[in-house]
Amino acid sequence: PSHLASRWAGLRSFTRDERPAIGRAADEPYFFWAAGLGGYGIQTSPAIGFMTAHLLAHAPLPTAVEADLTALIPDLAPARFS
Repeated sequence: PSHLASRWAGLRSFTRDERPAIGRAADEPYFFWAAGLGGYGIQTSPAIGFMTAHLLAHAPLPTAVEADLTALIPDLAPARFS
């Protein structure tokens, strides 16, 4: 008989509005969300990681991407569901 040697599951999580949730939790300031990437986590994780690192460090974003990402931050904030 064959035996299962290992298993793996990849979850495609979504938010209600199907946009990622990126930012501090409204009710817990030490919890930071970077979730709800749906089936696009592999493609978007480098940019999400870059943005998350800058937000957590309170570091300014590079000028080349600042305008694009700064405009997205409020739209992706988890507080939009509060």
